Amino acid sequence: MSKIVDQAVHKRVSKVRSWFILNDPFYASLTMRLRLVQAPGIQTAATDGVRLWYEPSFIASLTDDELRGLLAHEVMHCVFLHHTRRGKRNPTVWNIAGDHLINLLLRQQNFILPNGALMDDRFSGMTVEQVYTILMDEFEKQGGAPGEGTYQDPCGGVQDFSGDDGQGGDDAEEQDGASQGGAGQDDGDDQWKPGKQKSASQAEKAQQAHDWKIAVVQAAKVAKMEGKLPGGMDRYVEDLVTTQVDWRSVLQDWVSATSKTDYTWSRPNRRTISGGLYLPSMDSQDALGTLVLVMDTSGSISQRDINVFASELSAILEAYDVEVHVIYVDTEVANHQEFTSDDLPITLEPKGYGGTDFVPGFDWVQDQGIRPTGLIYFTDLECSSYPPYTPEYPVLWVTSGYNRGNPWASTPSFGEVINVDADK
Repeated sequence: MSKIVDQAVHKRVSKVRSWFILNDPFYASLTMRLRLVQAPGIQTAATDGVRLWYEPSFIASLTDDELRGLLAHEVMHCVFLHHTRRGKRNPTVWNIAGDHLINLLLRQQNFILPNGALMDDRFSGMTVEQVYTILMDEFEKQGGAPGEGTYQDPCGGVQDFSGDDGQGGDDAEEQDGASQGGAGQDDGDDQWKPGKQKSASQAEKAQQAHDWKIAVVQAAKVAKMEGKLPGGMDRYVEDLVTTQVDWRSVLQDWVSATSKTDYTWSRPNRRTISGGLYLPSMDSQDALGTLVLVMDTSGSISQRDINVFASELSAILEAYDVEVHVIYVDTEVANHQEFTSDDLPITLEPKGYGGTDFVPGFDWVQDQGIRPTGLIYFTDLECSSYPPYTPEYPVLWVTSGYNRGNPWASTPSFGEVINVDADK
C-alpha cells in the first residue's frame, strides 16, 4: 500500500481537481478517471492512462491555475491516446512531441501552464506522429535523440506500459487489474517502483484505448449540452465516433500469446507440400493445444455476428495446428462441433436462440474433462449469470454489447474483454 507523503499537497491536488466538477464538465469526468498517486523522486508528473503520478514538492511550487493546467495536460495525453500509440518510438521524443501539441491546445483553451511548457507554434495543426518525425530529424542532426531521463516539459510525461520508458518509468505496476481505471479514487494502492513494472498485453492496451474513447465521447456530449465543450475538441470527438478498435488484431495477439508455437523442418507443412512447396510445420500438433470457442446463440445474436465468428474461427484454424471445440449456448449447450485445420473450409451449425446463460458453457468444459489452452466467448453480454468459480484457463470475451450502448450488457467477473461492433 502506498503512503501519502504530503497530506497537504494531496488535499490540494484533490481540491483543484474538484474545481473541474463545478466549472468544466468535459475535464471533470476525465480527470476523475485517473487515480492520484504521490511519487517522490520523479521530475514533475506522469500518467499511464490509469494513474496520475505527481511529485509533491513540484506540485507545491505551482499556483492553483498552473496546477489545473497540469491536470488538464495529463488528461489530454490520455484523450489523445499517447500512452497506447507510441509503439517502438523513442519515449522521450514521443513525450516531447505530444507535449507541444497538448500545450498549444490548452493555451487555446485559456489554461495557465507551468513556466517552460513546450508549445512551438510551428507544430500547430499537426499530428503527434508528424511532430515526432520532425523532432527526431532535428535531434539526429544535433547529434542524436535525447536519452532516457532527459525529459524536458514541466507538465510531465506519459507512458504505455511498455516496460522500457526510462524517465518517469510510468508503466503498470506488477499487480492484477493494472489496466482498469480508478475513477474517483484519491488514495490508490500504488507506489512509484522504478524497475518493477511489467508490460501490458495488446488486449489490455486496446481495451484501455477503447475505454478512453468512450469516456471522451461521453464527456464531450455532456459538455456540449451545457455549452462548455472546450475549443478544438469538436473534430477530434467526431473522429472518435467513427473509429473503432482493431479488435481482430487484438484477438490474433491474444491467441498468439496463448500458443506455444515453434517450427520444425523435420515434418513438412501438410498444407503447402501438396503444391510442391516445402515449408516447416509447427513443432507439435499441440502448439496451441485445445481451444474452446463458445458462441452465444441467444435470440439477440444476429446472423452478422455468426458470420464474424465463423471468419475468425477460420483464421485461427489456418494459422495454428489446433483442436477447436465449438459449442453453441443459449440457456444450455445446444450443439457441439470439433474442428482442426484439416476441416477447412468449415460449416457452422448454430442452434439455440432462446435466452442467455453463461454458466452452461463453462460447466460443459468442466464436465467433459477438457483442459483448454484458452476459451473465447462470442456474446453481446446481455446476461448477468456467470459461473460462481473462476476458470483456471484464460478467457477472452469478444462482445459488441458495450459498443452498441447496450444498457443490458453486463461486466464479466473474470477474463479479458474486447469490445467490437460486428455490424460495421
